[in-house]
Amino acid sequence: MRKLLIVEDEKSIFFLLNSCILYDELGLELAGYAENGQAAYDMIMEKCPDIVITDITMPIIDGLELIEKVQKQQVNPKFIIVSGYAQFEFAKKAVRLGVKDYLLKPINSGELNRSLAKLVQELSEDGSVRDLLQSTDNYREKIRVSFIMNVLYRNIDFTQVSLEQINRDYFYDFCNGYFCALVVKVDYYSDIVIGIKNHITENIIAVIKECFSDICCETGVMEHQENIYVILNMKKDVSKIEEVKSQSERILTTVKKLTEEYTSTGVTVCFGTIVSELCDFMISVDAALHLMDMRIVRGVDQVLYAHDTSVDEENNKYVIPAPYIRSLAEKAECNEFSNIKSDILEIFRDALDFCRQKDISVYKTLQGVLLTILTTVKQKSNFPEEFMDTYQELTAELNKCSRYYDILNLLPEKLTAGIIKYQKDDDTEGSLIMKRVLEYISGNFDKPLKLEDAAEQVYISPAYLGIMFKKETGKNFTTYLTDLRMKRAKELLLDVRINVNEISYKVGYNNVRYFSRIFKENVGVTPKEYRKIHANRIY
Repeated sequence: MRKLLIVEDEKSIFFLLNSCILYDELGLELAGYAENGQAAYDMIMEKCPDIVITDITMPIIDGLELIEKVQKQQVNPKFIIVSGYAQFEFAKKAVRLGVKDYLLKPINSGELNRSLAKLVQELSEDGSVRDLLQSTDNYREKIRVSFIMNVLYRNIDFTQVSLEQINRDYFYDFCNGYFCALVVKVDYYSDIVIGIKNHITENIIAVIKECFSDICCETGVMEHQENIYVILNMKKDVSKIEEVKSQSERILTTVKKLTEEYTSTGVTVCFGTIVSELCDFMISVDAALHLMDMRIVRGVDQVLYAHDTSVDEENNKYVIPAPYIRSLAEKAECNEFSNIKSDILEIFRDALDFCRQKDISVYKTLQGVLLTILTTVKQKSNFPEEFMDTYQELTAELNKCSRYYDILNLLPEKLTAGIIKYQKDDDTEGSLIMKRVLEYISGNFDKPLKLEDAAEQVYISPAYLGIMFKKETGKNFTTYLTDLRMKRAKELLLDVRINVNEISYKVGYNNVRYFSRIFKENVGVTPKEYRKIHANRIY
């Protein structure tokens, strides 16, 4: 059994690494675990492990210092470095120190076990030349990939580095000329086995390298988070640009053929702006990434080319139309969300159409729409703070959407469900409110009375009270008030000692003619006629 030592200052990462390793299959045993470089050095001197997995950034002695210190002694284990992309500049030194592999966080268990398997074999064969050469090639490719990652994460300031420095540090052969970024995306619209997906990705990368090998001075390719990122560098020759564009169309056709036999897919090739200076390269990257976003409204299965002008998203920012906001606010205020989905659907459709017309980011725009809708509903419904967690959940769902159809069929449904989940159960509360409202009306029906007056008494909006009133009484506010006044008027008309004018005022009407008209509309006869018919029963 070969002995393995793991050096990692974060216990959670140690446990993750340890759980990933196939000890029995590889013929390995855990010799120990160290939380800093000094402890690791002492354990190496004591236990003489065959393989050491170490991080770079650690307390007391960092990973590279540990390797240098160990190499000065008679013990010479094989080292694997595990680190993040931002620390990849240390890879060059690691190569000089003879590190056998350089793995990137987050750790891929398959890659880790493959690396360990190679080292176990190398230990058994006493380190064949072939394996060493292959290991060197792997290092070079990893460092080349790290350059693309640093570009994506804005870790390189192109105004501060030269072409020669990039070539020296990252094993490229860039020349002065044109630069362009491409992004290739395969959207899978049905389930696919991960192994097949990886096979497709490997083939796509091979196709890209083959297509541009004779046209470009240099081509960098990598897959990251299901996108394939490409850096192209060609001589300053306009004909080369046309050749590159032609090959981009070829890539689209080839990838469609690669994927069509497996599952339903959409393929998009996004062609960034051509720039002639390295310091402008991020313009091309941003243009390609923007096009990838815009495939939702422009469609897939095509090559998308960047416009010559930049997108002015600030001056073309989408704002939800006021009528939609008012409708949302009213429904939220009244706690009536049964038909809110139709409003949300219209908002999303309007936002997507706006994105298409103005050529602005779909994802950023819809994130803003989600936040505005949720904030409006929360403010008017007095939902708890955790209601806003819905935003994070829906943003994650949004990032999974790759088609116009997906957004309109998925997000309004999920957003509506998220709102209704927090809908207040207002039966008990409503009954108490209505009791107070009806008491108020009963005591004040002889005065000019409006829905707003009653709503003010119970501190709710008139719109909400109107819905609640109808739900509780079966009548709207005006009908209920009129019925109450007519009932009281009929009682007073039976007393012939009270004239009709006085009765009109007692039931809330300052105009006797208006009172008489309303009475006849509701009772069928005028107040005087009602008195003639009924008054003699009592007096």
